[in-house]
Amino acid sequence: MDDNASNSVLPSKDALLEFLKTHKYKSLPTAIDAARSGKKLVFIFLDQEAYGDRSYYYCEEDDTVYSEYLSIGD
Repeated sequence: MDDNASNSVLPSKDALLEFLKTHKYKSLPTAIDAARSGKKLVFIFLDQEAYGDRSYYYCEEDDTVYSEYLSIGD
């Protein structure tokens, strides 16, 4: 997984929401699980939430967005 936030493909949360309208989205399996199963993921957005961060990754081979949540307490 390319986890470098500076390489973000999408410039804003609005852009992410528009992207999600035209692509499948799965929070389960998580992005880490998808990568472990051999899917090639590209980082597209980091959403900083109140109690943690949600990272979004795109997989071209199955046209799906996967996400991963990291809680402040983790």
